[in-house]
Amino acid sequence: MPNMRYGSTGWATGSIAPPVNYAKVDNKGYEIELGWESKIGRLGYNIKASLTDAENKMTRISEATQYYPWLYRQGQSIGQYYGLVAEGYFDSFDQVHNINSAFSSYGKNQIPGDIKYKDINGDMKIDQNDVVPIGYSNVPRKTFSLNLGLEYRGFDISALFQGVTQVSYMPADEAQIQFYGGNDAFDWVVNRWTPETRDAATYPVLHQFAYNYSSSNDFKASTYWLKDASYVRLKNLEIGYNLPSQITKKVKMSAARIYLNGQNLFTLDKLKYWDPESIQSRLVLYPIMKIYNVGISLTL
Repeated sequence: MPNMRYGSTGWATGSIAPPVNYAKVDNKGYEIELGWESKIGRLGYNIKASLTDAENKMTRISEATQYYPWLYRQGQSIGQYYGLVAEGYFDSFDQVHNINSAFSSYGKNQIPGDIKYKDINGDMKIDQNDVVPIGYSNVPRKTFSLNLGLEYRGFDISALFQGVTQVSYMPADEAQIQFYGGNDAFDWVVNRWTPETRDAATYPVLHQFAYNYSSSNDFKASTYWLKDASYVRLKNLEIGYNLPSQITKKVKMSAARIYLNGQNLFTLDKLKYWDPESIQSRLVLYPIMKIYNVGISLTL
């Protein structure tokens, strides 16, 4: 429980810090890999799939005494996101100033179109005591891959798919805030809240005057901004042809192969502006590059 004492000006409260730093993390999981290789006539094929599930939990950690159980990190995964629970937007000034609605301690002068949050502890005030675990961490719990290959009359094709699930991403700074640092706004601001777009808006209202972003009500970590960072990506695709031995022998080669390959050809994900494979970076607005190669492999 919080430490409490009575002073000359009334009651004061504070958290009791731990005397030492310590932590204990339990890790558990499994890894499965299955493969098969065979032929149907002259058609050779192979397939290999893998799945890894790795879960960690902080079973003991040094942290200050908290007012509410949901504020503790113990029992959560490393990198677990914490934030407010968003409940849509304020639709009118009546909602903003309603005495029966919780008051936000973040920023001043809320207006219609600002994000509305859930009052977790019921004290009619939105503050750090209403922060709860949300989503997953930015470290994927499950990773998987699939390798496919075919061979027929000198031709071959192979493909590698990979992906992750049970992972989250929380954008910040340039990846979240319009005109951050004097820069231009990204096109998602077009979908901002206005009285006409209130039912379809995907970005809070724009304020007329600049204000301190760090104290703004709208740009706090919350379920509003939290993204599902799961994805499946075609990581590599290669098509090749092995020249017949009759040809290679004429040029005094034991083998020759012509190939065309591509990397990062397409991705299935729920992130529009961020690369899901780079979410552990603070800012991941830059898309991953597609790479194409054409070559020939010669064996003397």
